[in-house]
Amino acid sequence: PSVYLTPDGKQMYFTSDRKDGYGGRDLWLSQSDNDGIWGDATNLGEKINSIYDEDAPYISKDGQTLFFSSNNIKSVGGYDVFKCELQENGSWSDPVNIGYPINSGGDDIYYIQDSTAETGYFSSSRAGGHGDMDIYHVELTCKNIPNTEVRGLILAGNYQNPVQANITVKNENGEVVGNYTSNPKTGKYLMILPP
Repeated sequence: PSVYLTPDGKQMYFTSDRKDGYGGRDLWLSQSDNDGIWGDATNLGEKINSIYDEDAPYISKDGQTLFFSSNNIKSVGGYDVFKCELQENGSWSDPVNIGYPINSGGDDIYYIQDSTAETGYFSSSRAGGHGDMDIYHVELTCKNIPNTEVRGLILAGNYQNPVQANITVKNENGEVVGNYTSNPKTGKYLMILPP
């Protein structure tokens, strides 16, 4: 299971497939008291957990953002990175898929940020890597680059099963602007293109 311990050592976020969850692996929280004794684990609830697998919890340095990965129906590949914001009442907001460039048609998981929150690091099985899972980094300082996001699902055969496919996108002049691959397990793909 994945475990994230907050810098103050007081909160431990972890994954577990225990029977009283929502299905698959769920995210849980245990808190330490002043004597260092860990309390009972509490499930982060159905807003965050699904019948699919949630994994790799990470809390931002300011404690206001929960990042995690899930292979739920809102993912564009296998696992995608999602985020939730801490609300004034202590609950988490609805999870939001953080999209490209972090998420791809492959598995994207174990997202963390450096101490300045200007660089993110994560593991991905995206096309073009050097093996099954590779480590990537992304600069988070440029916030407003216009783009067009195209998502889809490729199914083939008599039973309409998900397949891996290579996708080449060309502009109106016939120039290649991107090469993409759908996820072989889910058939999902994500393309980020200029507007």
